[in-house]
Amino acid sequence: MQPFRQSTLLIASVGVLLLTLLLAQQFGHYRPSLSGLIIVILLSAFARGWLPTLLAGIGSMIAMTIMLILWKEPAQTIGQQILSELYLLLILALTIGLALYIKTVQEKFDNEKRHLTSLFENATEGILLTNRIGQIILVNPSAERIFGYRADELIGHSVDHLIPNRFQHHQLREQFHQQPSNRRMGTGRDLFATRKDGSEFPVEVSLSHYKQKEESFVIAFIVDITQRKKAEEELKLVNELIRRLNVELENKVEERTKGLTDALAQIESSQTELQRLFDRERELGEIKSRFVSMASH
Repeated sequence: MQPFRQSTLLIASVGVLLLTLLLAQQFGHYRPSLSGLIIVILLSAFARGWLPTLLAGIGSMIAMTIMLILWKEPAQTIGQQILSELYLLLILALTIGLALYIKTVQEKFDNEKRHLTSLFENATEGILLTNRIGQIILVNPSAERIFGYRADELIGHSVDHLIPNRFQHHQLREQFHQQPSNRRMGTGRDLFATRKDGSEFPVEVSLSHYKQKEESFVIAFIVDITQRKKAEEELKLVNELIRRLNVELENKVEERTKGLTDALAQIESSQTELQRLFDRERELGEIKSRFVSMASH
């Protein structure tokens, strides 16, 4: 509920007040003015701030008091006149309370609307509101940026042209309306959307629903996950490279280990051969010594 312009309310209030005063003058009675004063107070409820309502209320009560003095009921006693005046002032006071209550409700409604509008317009996710047949009702700025459309290019059109044909979105939409629930769309599979230029991009979509006047509406929260998919692909490549490097490293370690094992085996074999040659040479030395000893005798 938007407040009226102050000038419009002022002109309307003055007009109503003058009209009721003329009627009161014409009929010689204050009763027509009472309805006019009530209308003026109620009109002030739609002005910005509390001051106009308070001024209209106080002014109306003063005006009513003056009119009661000017147009007295000749048949009334002083007590009846006082009671009549108090009753009329009570009506005006209750009208002031009603106007202030209307203003309180209006301000609360406007605050909630501003919060919802701020949430809708500043959300980083794209938000689409559609009816049962998939016609787009509302689009937030993030959705405009994601899809490359202006809001007026989307509102009134089917949401199907934002989705690649291979996903058969019409059938999926009917299934959702038969069993509506707040959930993520396409669990377990990759989803894609179509931009204005025809290019496709990966998305995550969460669905919510509500009913208003027996008509079903669906809210779609859309996130462009292109950068995330690129990061995932890069991570896969890095992981594959690390796996290959590990395999190559294991193979090299295995080759070097085998080479060291073979070298150790060769060293052990060479030591055995050297020991055998050393033993044989010692045996030959002993034989030679005995031969020389025998020859000397």
